[in-house]
Amino acid sequence: MGKSSIVWRIMTNRDSLDESQAIEIIDWYRCRWEIEIFFDVLKVGCHVERLQLATRERVEKHRKLYS
Repeated sequence: MGKSSIVWRIMTNRDSLDESQAIEIIDWYRCRWEIEIFFDVLKVGCHVERLQLATRERVEKHRKLYS
């Protein structure tokens, strides 16, 4: 009702010569949000920034725990 539509543009350095290539680029962009959520969970939920991997022993324990 009287609202203007939103026009989305994706800036990329990839060529899209046909519709299927354009759809593939859009799908790549969609994956970005899943990656953002994954890293947010690591940062906020798992507090990985507080995880100090300064020693070899800590790296090994972390690797075993999350492998």
